[in-house]
Order: sequence, then C-alpha cells, then structure tokens
Amino acid sequence: MIGVELLSPRIRQWAPADDAAHEVATGSLPAAVEALERRMIGAAMRRHSGNKTRAAEDLKVSRRNLIRLVQKYQLE
Repeated sequence: MIGVELLSPRIRQWAPADDAAHEVATGSLPAAVEALERRMIGAAMRRHSGNKTRAAEDLKVSRRNLIRLVQKYQLE
C-alpha cells in the first residue's frame, strides 16, 4: 500500500478525511446529492485557492451558480 505522503497533491485532495467518507448515505437521494455537491464545491474552492471563476470552470457550472451554491452551503 502506498502511503498518502507519497501521492501527488492532486490525488491527495480526493483522499477521504476519515472513514465516514466511505459510508453510503442512508438518507434521501436529495440529501446525498447535496452532500456530494458540498464536497465537490469545497474541494474545487480549495484547489483554486478560493478563486470562484476557476472553481466554476473546473466544476463546469456558471460562476453565478457557484456563488449561489457557496452561499447555500456556507462554504465561505
């Protein structure tokens, strides 16, 4: 097994923070979609150091929609 420290930063960003990330959501599908959306937006914002234009391009959404989602999930 390869240690996390040997992985590139690009791969490391997808490493789960803990075992809870591997659990399948037992709630509703909308709740699971929101959880995934929140994680993906948070990761994109970290990857691009808070630059919303670049994060939106990365996620293939409009900047305006990304701003709305960042506010919805209180990611700022």
